[in-house]
Amino acid sequence: RWDAEEYYDPEPGVPGRSVSKWGAFLDDPAAFDPEFFGITEREAAAIDPQHRLLLETAWEAVEHSGLNPAGLAGSATGVFMGLTHNDYAHLAADAKALEGPYGFTGTSFSLASGRIAYALGVHGPAITV
Repeated sequence: RWDAEEYYDPEPGVPGRSVSKWGAFLDDPAAFDPEFFGITEREAAAIDPQHRLLLETAWEAVEHSGLNPAGLAGSATGVFMGLTHNDYAHLAADAKALEGPYGFTGTSFSLASGRIAYALGVHGPAITV
């Protein structure tokens, strides 16, 4: 279990500390079905968990809207999102998980929206802020 007091400090900017007492954690960040999105296991290993969650959540959002995701293919639908922090790039680089052709594309913020646009087959703008 995560002990917030171990990391919390009400003073902003204290190294190794957070001004937040709350966190949300994934039980298994590697739990992702790359085949569903046409991604190889090798590429999936280099993809930031944020990108994986965004892919799954975007697909679910379309399904929950009542639309057929396949029906969006070829449309001028845009994908817009905001991302922050790329801890995975630092952690995975230390573990040498980002070596090879997918190291950059798996952790680049700008490619997250493009990855979703590609998965949905949409041709509108794909912008990550």
